[in-house]
Amino acid sequence: MTLIQCHRYLRWSMVIALAVMVTACSKKSDFKTTSAASEVVTESHIPPGLPPQYFPPQGFVWSGFKSGNLPVARYGVAAPPSNPKANILILADAAFPAEVYFELANHLISRHYIVWIFEAPGQGGSGRYLMQGDKIHTPDYHHSARTAQALIETVIRPETNKPLYLVANGTSAITATSIDVAAAHISGVILNAPYLTASPYPVEVWQSEDVPDGEMARIGHKWQKANPDLRLRAVSQAWQNEMDKAARSLVANDLTPIGDKRETVRMLVIATDSSPQTTASICRKFETCKINTTINNNQLYQYIDDFIRLDAPKPADPSAARAS
Repeated sequence: MTLIQCHRYLRWSMVIALAVMVTACSKKSDFKTTSAASEVVTESHIPPGLPPQYFPPQGFVWSGFKSGNLPVARYGVAAPPSNPKANILILADAAFPAEVYFELANHLISRHYIVWIFEAPGQGGSGRYLMQGDKIHTPDYHHSARTAQALIETVIRPETNKPLYLVANGTSAITATSIDVAAAHISGVILNAPYLTASPYPVEVWQSEDVPDGEMARIGHKWQKANPDLRLRAVSQAWQNEMDKAARSLVANDLTPIGDKRETVRMLVIATDSSPQTTASICRKFETCKINTTINNNQLYQYIDDFIRLDAPKPADPSAARAS
């Protein structure tokens, strides 16, 4: 690493550390006055035998963010060692702890992006609602969007030269499409396998011997097995009702953002392995919308790379400069 790169790395590390400290300090009283069950999980232990590609990114740190009277949301952040080109906010699916996105985060950081990971209140390692117990819960699907938007506007604060992109997974597609993207200055949204219809979410509490199918589910299970505080796999009836109601609205293009009016997302990519006919219904209200079908994580990561590069400023044409 050159001296200039080292200076840039230290500068961005200090910026991220300050953002985390400001959030933590401004909400210090919230952590003191809430019960232990309402606090966020700021430390998670790497599961035994976990392959290195699923480890946390270098310098990654968890923190908590509180919006209004909602439970504290868990978010984490890490930056590349050189001057970052953009911010990527990964919105976690309710089905898995957010640690399952460390592989994606490592990939994006290697592409010189600052990566943020967000868990909605009531899921994963975030704070719990009163009487929530051991189930994923929300009394209103807008709660996640309100918290994510507040995090974007007060902590991430996108800039013109460092725009923000959302990568929403599964149920968090509801969050991404409920945010007032114009007010939050979001440059693009990627929905990965969006939650569009009622899914067979577990009805029983997580069990260590029930190893699920699928790569992401197995990695999530490992993190839950090594970290008891992340063991939320059953869902409340209220959560299921809210998600199904929002999914129907999303498909019907009636999902209302939390702002005063709906703003058109400038670019939207839907990367999913579900029916193209179903996902196509989401595209009708977006000016730029492309549907790709994913087979594996490597293909998904390539779609994300290509999507962001399409929005990147084009280099100046030297021949045009000489002609002038």
